[in-house]
Amino acid sequence: RCWQKKKDVAKDFGITPSTLSTFLKDRSKIEEKSCEVNIGPHRKKIRTATFEDLDKAVGPLIQEKALQLAAALGHTNFLASVGWLNRFRDRFGIAAKAICGEESANTIVKCWKKTGIIDMALNVDDSDEDPGEDSTIRELWATIAGRSEIPAELGFNDFIAADDQLLVTSEITDDEIVQSVMPAADNSGSDDDEATETVPAKKTSAADAFAIFECVKNVLSCSDIANDEVYDLLKRVEDAMLTSVTKNFVQSKITNYFKK
Repeated sequence: RCWQKKKDVAKDFGITPSTLSTFLKDRSKIEEKSCEVNIGPHRKKIRTATFEDLDKAVGPLIQEKALQLAAALGHTNFLASVGWLNRFRDRFGIAAKAICGEESANTIVKCWKKTGIIDMALNVDDSDEDPGEDSTIRELWATIAGRSEIPAELGFNDFIAADDQLLVTSEITDDEIVQSVMPAADNSGSDDDEATETVPAKKTSAADAFAIFECVKNVLSCSDIANDEVYDLLKRVEDAMLTSVTKNFVQSKITNYFKK
């Protein structure tokens, strides 16, 4: 063990000597909490959860679900330890925080008054213990319904419950979760193999093509399917081939045969 003065140790860690003394006095308590909730060395204060019983109840559920998904993904060496659970929480920034700037019901009512949706003279109290809350809601609804095209048979309860049966989410299965995180199959290799196996067609010469025509004619002459229509079609194809081959021919001049 390396002995140092308290003020030097406090200076190294950026804390006051009194804070260091508190750490030393509560050393056993800090070590116990560190093992319980996996407090890192950078933590200067021990902050427990607001609802510790809820954390203790939900934590094992997350760990058990993680083990099931790990087995489905083929991770046989995965351990859903308390340390993993705390690191999971830190990675995804899971924390209990208050919403900043959340408006109260009274603020919303004032905005409605300012825009003229409800009567400025209407006194609305957002207290939960207000015995006239139901009557206030009915008055508000009557005011809004009178200024819009709301059917008379539609009440306030019908309005707020209009989308109670609307499906906005669906339960995702474990198989869908596993498929969403698994890498997509790489088919580039098979595509390359198919491209490699493709053999370009051999170009047939004009002489070979006309020889094939002669072979077809010989076969037709020995078969019972030969008729004038078949021979006519074959001749038309042969003439088209002959025209295509000879269109680029240039007639030789007699002077080409004279020696210069």
